[in-house]
Amino acid sequence: MVPGEGIVNAMSIAFKRKFGSIKVIFDVTLMAAACALSLLFFHRIQGLGPGTIISALIVGRFVNMWNKRLPLISYIRKLAVKK
Repeated sequence: MVPGEGIVNAMSIAFKRKFGSIKVIFDVTLMAAACALSLLFFHRIQGLGPGTIISALIVGRFVNMWNKRLPLISYIRKLAVKK
């Protein structure tokens, strides 16, 4: 798991929410911060294309869908979490 996904995983455990749902919120928050910083420094939106926006909104939903259809992945993920 890469560090960005690790943060999302930790937040999903702490808030007891689905990983994919937290991922959408996290990605949209990062995208909003990038947009604000872009406007602040460049006075226009730079670096946020349609792919970034679509990815931020859809990837987490796909994760939720796959976790629901393939329960083995959720089971393996729970084994990795130390309680």
